[in-house]
Amino acid sequence: MGQEPVSPRQLPDLAPISGADPQALFLASAAVIGIGEIGGRIPAILEIEDPACPAESSVYLPEAAVGQLKRMLAGEFELLLPEFLDLTASRGFLAPPELLPVLLGIGKADIRQKALQIVGRRGEWLARHNPAWGFAVSRLPQDAWEHGSFAERLAALGQQRAAQPDEARGWVEDTWGQDSPEQQAAFIAALEPGLSMADETLLEICLDDRRKEVRQAARTLLLRLEQSHLALRSWERARRLVKKKFKLLGGDQIEVVLPAEVNTAGRRDGIGERQVQKTLGEKADLLVQIISLVPPQYWNRNLDARLQNTPGSHELRLARGACLGLANGCCLCSGFEWAAALVALWAERGEIQKITDQDGLTALAQLLKVESVEALVAQAVRPHITELDDRHKLVTLLTRYQQPWSANLARMVIKSAQRQSLNAPNDLAYALHGFGRWVPPELAEEFSEGWGEDLHIGWSVPINRFLGLLKFRQEIR
Repeated sequence: MGQEPVSPRQLPDLAPISGADPQALFLASAAVIGIGEIGGRIPAILEIEDPACPAESSVYLPEAAVGQLKRMLAGEFELLLPEFLDLTASRGFLAPPELLPVLLGIGKADIRQKALQIVGRRGEWLARHNPAWGFAVSRLPQDAWEHGSFAERLAALGQQRAAQPDEARGWVEDTWGQDSPEQQAAFIAALEPGLSMADETLLEICLDDRRKEVRQAARTLLLRLEQSHLALRSWERARRLVKKKFKLLGGDQIEVVLPAEVNTAGRRDGIGERQVQKTLGEKADLLVQIISLVPPQYWNRNLDARLQNTPGSHELRLARGACLGLANGCCLCSGFEWAAALVALWAERGEIQKITDQDGLTALAQLLKVESVEALVAQAVRPHITELDDRHKLVTLLTRYQQPWSANLARMVIKSAQRQSLNAPNDLAYALHGFGRWVPPELAEEFSEGWGEDLHIGWSVPINRFLGLLKFRQEIR
């Protein structure tokens, strides 16, 4: 135990416990005390009349669906729980009473919020008797904002923002001095729905906040307002460093001048706040930060500079720093068109593969439309000649593209896997299970066939896990 022996005489006089070892006697006595405290607890007495739970107006899940829900709550196919909860709510079903405590006890806030859609009146009634489930009790947004927990206030702010955006912003302004920096940053980020120029004054004030997380949250929203003063300042700063240079042969090129230094206004806007990449020089790193703060549409409109949105065709040849800055800008400003072109450039041209890190690639991937991903795969895969194997960067992209796939995209990827399944397993094999979450479930039967009879043993487990996940998704529908 690492402690000095404690004499059992210090404990209450209990029933005799055999054993001469003082430590063993101490632990045994403590166990008896613990059991006694649990068994001897006095029940709580309700001081007010507690009304019975009102009757439900919706029907409970069918028995088969209840069995599926129990399997997911027990950990099997757990990653499909959010999808199941959304499907259940869309069909108007409720969870059975015996599963309500488990659903209300889910730890992840985003999944718990989905679970609240199917707990019904009984779930709320139960929540009124357990302070830990207070988030499930219905209350007016104003009341939740003024008296609720942080999670309840955040949910109330989102609800009010959807109904009355200006009033929601006023709530944030009124309690600003009472909230912690972490809460302030979260409340600012929650203003994204319904974002308009009416929010700019508050967001500009936040750029002078002492805490970095508050400044970053405000900066992100300001850059999504194309006419914000921050966006205009950022463009004016960048246009002096980046120019389009016409070339008769080889396509137009962006000419980049490295910045000399950052002034006070630039530092207020976030330039120089942190180093983007250690492998870049100081001035190149500053260039990346300057370009990152320019909404992508400014390049289209002011320089007529575009990257073609089709693999294999690029009008502009960009320096690595410019690519990295554009990638960061796409993520900040949700630049869909440039994201598709940059990902295509990343996949095709090896010399610029380090234009972003893994987190940046994941963020870019989430901006892609499924048609763009489909075009990349169609361009890359040549059956029996060029497959999605370890040498192909698109496998990395596909693992990060966590959006529903089209049937055509799914068929191209899975058929490539089937053609390779007689060989040693590769990255595509190990990624199959994750793909099962995004492939259309109606293709489960089709993908159950087409695998060779002499599968490499290293492919068998990934294939079975993929098909199991896909078939279960089909069942819950």
